Amino acid sequence: MIWMNDYDAGVLAFLDEAARGAGVPLRRGLRIGFATDALPALGAGLPTATIASCDEYKLPRHYHSQRDVPANVDYDTVAAATTVAEAAIRRAASARG
Repeated sequence: MIWMNDYDAGVLAFLDEAARGAGVPLRRGLRIGFATDALPALGAGLPTATIASCDEYKLPRHYHSQRDVPANVDYDTVAAATTVAEAAIRRAASARG
């Protein structure tokens, strides 16, 4: 959390391809100073990336604040992230044969 960490370029490209194949637009290149659940894996040297949503200011809305409550969840973005994750999993599984 003290400095920015770059995600694995191959994983980012893989997720981008999965999203494109699933018809889900992704915005790439955003950087955020908040910690994500990917940090432990990244710290362990595992190739990883994060799929997240942002508001019109390109920031995570209500990120771990008192307003981070179920009523503020945008379920369309949850569905889009789930679609990308599923497409990536299917792509990875089919690549393994």
